[in-house]
Amino acid sequence: MVKWEIRRIKEIIDNKSFCHFFQPIYELKESKIYGYEALLRCKYFSDPEILFQIARECGFLYELDTCSIHNAITSMGDLQQKLFINVFPSTIVHHSFTQFIKKINLFFSRPKK
Repeated sequence: MVKWEIRRIKEIIDNKSFCHFFQPIYELKESKIYGYEALLRCKYFSDPEILFQIARECGFLYELDTCSIHNAITSMGDLQQKLFINVFPSTIVHHSFTQFIKKINLFFSRPKK
């Protein structure tokens, strides 16, 4: 792996140098929005698949994936809609993922001020 790729991936994760777009998912029977799919976008990579591939090769796929999940949830705001997030299987089976989900649940179950 080239050192600049490792630095770039770490920078993207550390600075959260990405955003999410929310693609509506429609319920066709009633012609209404059922929820949204979070789509990660990054100014350094026009194709998000390349970003995730390089993160995997650099050993930072779990970090990017969980950072993306957290960002997608927080970016959605207070909208009371279903949110669909793509997660890599390797992230789901990672030894820290259960703890990550517990933290997410705690964060979002706190009373709003």
